[in-house]
Amino acid sequence: VVADERSRRDGSFIENVGTYDPTKNPAVVKLKTEKAAAWLSKGAQPTDTV
Repeated sequence: VVADERSRRDGSFIENVGTYDPTKNPAVVKLKTEKAAAWLSKGAQPTDTV
């Protein structure tokens, strides 16, 4: 998700850009690449998995 850095982990978010399911083997990542790229181009900073 895209969230303000001041938001709590389970708090509100700006936009959902994908999902991550670590319970699957192997883990499943579904990413909306166009949306993620748009946010990165606006200066969003990716973080490690929370």
